Amino acid sequence: MAKRVYTLLSVLFFLVAGTTSLYAADPEAVLGLWLTDKEPEATQIEIVKCGEKFCGKVAWTKKADALDTENPEESLKSRKILGLNMIFDFTYDADDNRWVDGFIYNPQDGKTYDCRMWLEDTNTLNVKGTVGPKWMGIGKTVTWFRKN
Repeated sequence: MAKRVYTLLSVLFFLVAGTTSLYAADPEAVLGLWLTDKEPEATQIEIVKCGEKFCGKVAWTKKADALDTENPEESLKSRKILGLNMIFDFTYDADDNRWVDGFIYNPQDGKTYDCRMWLEDTNTLNVKGTVGPKWMGIGKTVTWFRKN
């Protein structure tokens, strides 16, 4: 009897582990339009493939004429936020089920941060920008929502 229970539990474990790894192994699950807030007029970020990496730009914002005035480079302060590339150089880490080693530009303060992203579920993306050494993990996590 104990052997049957052990065998059954082993089979269930491998079935669940196999299903989880299939989901986790989809690096393209992050592609698409994401809302930076749950409000209907939230900024939309489009994440796409850029060669072998992942990147994203501002696809829609309520203030379509807003400029990148906080950018520390004087020559970039007059560019529009709409269409701005703001996330770049992400790679997918299948072991962690995260997009890592990327950067995010925050037009609200004009700074670029180390960043990683992970899906909470198919419609919820956590985006964490960090300051200082990556291993310290000091930073802020925001949640984006898939645009349906």
